[in-house]
Amino acid sequence: MAPAVDILVAPVAAFLIALLLSVWIIPGMMRLAPRIGMVDKPDPRKVHRKPTPRVGGIGIAGGALIAILLLAPHSSFMLAYVSGSLILALFGAWDDIHELGHYPKFVGQIAAAALVVWYGGVWIQSFPFLANPLPAWVGKPFTLVAIVGVINAINHADGLDGLAGGESLLSMGALVCLAYLSGSARLLILTAAVAGGLLGFIRYNTWPARVFMGDLGSQFLGFSVGVFAIALTQLENPTCSKSLAILLVGLPIVDILAVLFQRIRGGMNWFRATRNHIHHRLLDLNFDHYQAVLVIYTVQGLLTFVALFVAYESDVLILSIYTVVCSSVFAGLILAERLHWRRDNTHVSLPMRLAALIGEQSPLGRAPLLFIQITIPTYLLLVSTRLSHDQAITPVGVYAPILIVLLAALVTIGIDRSPAFYRLALYGSIGILAYCLYSEPEAFDAAIGMVNLIYLLALGAAVSLAAALTRRDEFAVTNLDFLIVGSLISAALFSHEIVGASNFWTVAIATTVLLYGCELIIMRGGVLWNRILGTSAVGALGIIVGKIFL
Repeated sequence: MAPAVDILVAPVAAFLIALLLSVWIIPGMMRLAPRIGMVDKPDPRKVHRKPTPRVGGIGIAGGALIAILLLAPHSSFMLAYVSGSLILALFGAWDDIHELGHYPKFVGQIAAAALVVWYGGVWIQSFPFLANPLPAWVGKPFTLVAIVGVINAINHADGLDGLAGGESLLSMGALVCLAYLSGSARLLILTAAVAGGLLGFIRYNTWPARVFMGDLGSQFLGFSVGVFAIALTQLENPTCSKSLAILLVGLPIVDILAVLFQRIRGGMNWFRATRNHIHHRLLDLNFDHYQAVLVIYTVQGLLTFVALFVAYESDVLILSIYTVVCSSVFAGLILAERLHWRRDNTHVSLPMRLAALIGEQSPLGRAPLLFIQITIPTYLLLVSTRLSHDQAITPVGVYAPILIVLLAALVTIGIDRSPAFYRLALYGSIGILAYCLYSEPEAFDAAIGMVNLIYLLALGAAVSLAAALTRRDEFAVTNLDFLIVGSLISAALFSHEIVGASNFWTVAIATTVLLYGCELIIMRGGVLWNRILGTSAVGALGIIVGKIFL
């Protein structure tokens, strides 16, 4: 049985604080990067073709750690994690500026892991298939090696735009869900804060990336995923299967092991960077950047999603699932390479053919966007009036006043002055409204519920048509969009465990189509329609606040 929803208040606040700080810190650091030497220059092994700031890790770690220090209860575990993260941040920033060798980086990684193990008390006491606990003199050094291994696995996965960040976000999302089910308030705050900082970064990092996370970011994420996976299975919920951690970390583990095997077999330096990671092999098979990342997201998403459902199953089952999935990936790669198969990228998609046939500026081409511009603001105001007091006063609904102030200020001073914060405030408003509206099993009677469903389906069709008719440089579906949609679908499938809401599918559908409809208005609606949209969101939030206090 899931714990009371009150446990969500502090984690939601941690997530939002980390997200806003990350979005605020990264643009400033991008401008500062050339002055401090934190710029990644192209070379033959890398896939980017122009110098790119690698300061995203400062936003990820800075946002997350500030939120944790503000909201997480102080304990030896929390202090050890924060201290270890700061050590990695210093060594990571040093490496991003001066390109350290492997051994200095290992010093920082070992110091950070040692703090968590010996001071924080996070170490592997119970091992899969062993009936008796490991003695400390075995378990603690083994845990240190495991954490350092995960740090380097995530660090080496950072080879394509959005790749390491997306894989880590999928892992962190699963950890958030499992921490919630375990009733661990402190782990829930920590995982939510890291997820918030990471989400703020990924929007800048999806292909083509404007910023890289650098070693600072990838080492911080590897450290966080490794420590949290061990803390969940060994401390916070010791009834979990001990093999669950391998699913939570996911594909980076087997990727780095396969690369090391190839280097050893070829007599190469273990630590010398090579082009034999999974993402390199996909690129060599003629997958483009976007497609290669999407393939890896799919596999990582499958592993972390399965982890939600097998948390208490046998070690044999969990390791079998991991082995089958990863073996299938490598078998497919090897078969394609030996058959000299290459992906055909010359095919013209149906949306592109449709756009060419109809034309974006024709009356028929403008109709979907006009439908979106008119109906979304109307929908936000109408559905908010149907909220009851109990729906409005949910743990999420109490954040409505904060967003009212932020969104109203942005609409007043000019949305174009801070588009990133406008998006965050607007998306947060829609999330609050959807959560409050569907927090009761029967949000609508049968007739109104059918009208609501028909409208959402029509809106989804309009969004699809408008996106297909929009130039790619204005509205490009990114890998972050797949992460968002995939997370919503996963949450819907897992909703009976998380919130017990029988209609959570409707929350997922409504939130998804509304978010993408709003994105189209932001990109193509101009100042007038954006003011109308922002004002309607403020009005809907105001109605929620009124329902709370009336």
